[in-house]
Amino acid sequence: MIVYFVLGYAFYACAYAAAGSLVSRAEDIQSVTAPLLGIVIASYFAALATLDSPDGGLATVCTFLPPAAPMVVPARAAQDALPGWQLAVSIVLCVAGTAIVMRLAARIYERSILRIGAPVKLREALRARHNA
Repeated sequence: MIVYFVLGYAFYACAYAAAGSLVSRAEDIQSVTAPLLGIVIASYFAALATLDSPDGGLATVCTFLPPAAPMVVPARAAQDALPGWQLAVSIVLCVAGTAIVMRLAARIYERSILRIGAPVKLREALRARHNA
């Protein structure tokens, strides 16, 4: 559980840091972070569904999705419904997903927080060339 706590925290912390760096006023935070909150809520409901059917299709699929795995895998493991190979693959995918989100967040943060002027859109922050 500690592994998934750390991976889930790192994943969502980087995602929220990237989203937060796109806003220039505190009033805009909610509109930027709403999609991330939707993912968190969907993952939570998937974890609740896992409690009823730990071997079901939804639980198995969510085991391999980095945003949902930190909530679903501990629920499946607590019910002894998680094969070892699924746990290993899930950890590898979570580490890879967290690394990708971390890279994207660093790129977005670097290209948006250092700009002065109008707020930067996500697409613009991802495409901007770094001038050093």
